[in-house]
Amino acid sequence: MRTERERPPRLEALEPRIFLSAVDTYAHEMSGSVKTSYFSLKNFDEGSWEFTDGRLYVDVVGTTSRSSLKIGKGVALGDVFIDGDLKSFSASKSDVKGVVDVIGHVKSVKLEDILDNAGVELESADKVSLKGGIDGGVLFINDGYTKSLSIGGSVRNESQIDIYRFGSVKIKGSLMNSDLSSETDGVGTSLSVGSVQGSDLGRFVSYSIKGSLIDSTVILHSFVKKFSVSGNVQSTNIFGD
Repeated sequence: MRTERERPPRLEALEPRIFLSAVDTYAHEMSGSVKTSYFSLKNFDEGSWEFTDGRLYVDVVGTTSRSSLKIGKGVALGDVFIDGDLKSFSASKSDVKGVVDVIGHVKSVKLEDILDNAGVELESADKVSLKGGIDGGVLFINDGYTKSLSIGGSVRNESQIDIYRFGSVKIKGSLMNSDLSSETDGVGTSLSVGSVQGSDLGRFVSYSIKGSLIDSTVILHSFVKKFSVSGNVQSTNIFGD
């Protein structure tokens, strides 16, 4: 487990992670379990929530591996703080417009889009999927092993993905002017992406680029077993280590 981590500038506001009490942080108090038109949450100690300015805000402590958080269709996420583990974080039809911060392990995370200047930070997660993409936002997974990351759209506009240790990464759309990396210089099993322009591809055993590779630098380390590009390669340097 990591004891220290330098948090990138966009999430510095989350430091320090101190949860003295979640009660009274927002307008509506809750405990045990709750179900509203905006979200439902099972198995937790205490917390509070409110829906304002078109966004949902939640602050909860004491969730466990049996806890499930489900966000309603079309409900945009403001700031969501969870102190504890989660079985699932289901928000596949909700955009992240604030900061989602989970201090614990999450087995499954499903989101729509992570928008400009928004961020998602997880202590650890088994599987993460975005129905949409990341547009100027950030996704950090601080510890553990993430088996898979699946993104249905594109990652663009100086977005950043940093995963402690990871398996497969699939980006159906483009990776444009953004970074995909591991703070530990970990090696993922495979990367599949639609096209790449001006981006850091990270370190993988297998690369499959379905479209073009433009204005990028690629280092093919000795552990790389496959590197394929189906489209054009332009203004790109490819080196071996």
